Amino acid sequence: GIGDNKFAPNSNITREQMALMIFRFADAYNVTLTSTVDKATFADDAKISTSASDSVYKVQQAGIISGITDSKTNKVNFAPKANATRGEAAKMLTMLIQTMTK
Repeated sequence: GIGDNKFAPNSNITREQMALMIFRFADAYNVTLTSTVDKATFADDAKISTSASDSVYKVQQAGIISGITDSKTNKVNFAPKANATRGEAAKMLTMLIQTMTK
């Protein structure tokens, strides 16, 4: 849900919401998100919601989600408030499924 007892099934989903949802799904189904990559240092870390931060980094370290390199600054951002694209969502779900079948 999005808070205040609302679910908003037709709304867009942000990258941090997607990471949080994947983490909670894995937790609910006792799926261990094993760290396969080092913890990233995102230039926009301060923009990640406190409630989503741990989930973002656990999902990132499991290789399910990654950052976005800013072509102007060459910094890697997480872009937590940006909407997840269909391609990003497909990649994240594929990576989660692979984690579950290992």
